[in-house]
Amino acid sequence: MTLPNFLVIGSGKAGTSSIGAYLDQHPQVFMSPVKEPNFFAYDAAEPGILVWGSSREREYPVRDLTAYAALFDGVRDEVAIGEASTVYLESRDAPPRIRATLPGVRLVASLRDPVDRAYSSYWMGIRLGTESRDIGQALHPGDDLVRAGFYHSLLQRYVKLFERERLHVLLFDDLRSRPVEAMQSLYRFLEVDGRFVPDVRVRHNVGGVPRSRMLHTIFASRGLRAVARPLLRGRLRQALVGLRQRSLRRPPPLPEALRRSLIALYREDVLRLQQLIERDLSHWLE
Repeated sequence: MTLPNFLVIGSGKAGTSSIGAYLDQHPQVFMSPVKEPNFFAYDAAEPGILVWGSSREREYPVRDLTAYAALFDGVRDEVAIGEASTVYLESRDAPPRIRATLPGVRLVASLRDPVDRAYSSYWMGIRLGTESRDIGQALHPGDDLVRAGFYHSLLQRYVKLFERERLHVLLFDDLRSRPVEAMQSLYRFLEVDGRFVPDVRVRHNVGGVPRSRMLHTIFASRGLRAVARPLLRGRLRQALVGLRQRSLRRPPPLPEALRRSLIALYREDVLRLQQLIERDLSHWLE
C-alpha cells in the first residue's frame, strides 16, 4: 500500500491549485489525480461526511484507507508523493488523523493575507452560486470565511503534533512575485531536485467575477472537469486555463471600513504567526 509522504494542507484561495500544478510538473513528484480528496477530514463514524463543513460540494468518494491508497497506485519511482486538500488546515480532526496514519509526513501550508483570502473566498462563493449574502453579512467574525484566516491558531494544531521542521510555509506573496524561487524552495523541502524550473506562466484557479454565466457554468462543472482532466495535457490544458481566466473580471474593491475592521480582528494572530514562521508580515496589517 502506497501512501503520501507529503500533504498540502491549505489554505484555500492561497495559490494551492497553482502549487499542485507546479508540483505535478516535477519528474520526482507524484500528485494524487484527485484534487482535494479530503480523506483526513472525514468523520470515521459517518463515512463520506466531513468533520468540518457540511456542504455537499465538499464531499468526495474517497472514504476509506483502501480507496485513499488507490489514489497513489500510479506511483513508480517518484520520491515525493502527495495530495492537496485545503480543508485540512481548518479541520480540527484532520491533524490527529494525519498523525495516526502518516506520522512521518511533511506538511505544506500556503498562506495569503487573511483579509484578501476571506474576500476572495466570498467571491468564489458568489461565482459558484453558494453565497448570496451581502459582503458585510458574510465577513463577520463568527463566519467560516473569517475563521479560516486565523493561521497561527490553525497551524498550532499541527505544530503540537509534528516537528516544526516538517512544516513548510509558503507565502502567496512569494508565489506571485517570484514563483520559480518559491517552488524551488518547496522542492528542496520535499527532498527532490531543487534546480528544476517549473513552467509558471499559467496561474491556476484564479478568482474573479464571471463575464459570461454560460462559460462559467461549463468551467465550473465538476463532472465535466473529471472527464476532461485526463484527456487534456500540455498546451491544450494551459489554453483552456487561460480561456477561463479571461472569462473572469476583477471583483469590486473591499469596502475600506470593513478592511480596517478585519485587519484589527486578525492583528494578534498575524503577530504570532510572524514569530512562528520567522517572516515579516507587517504589510498584512497596513
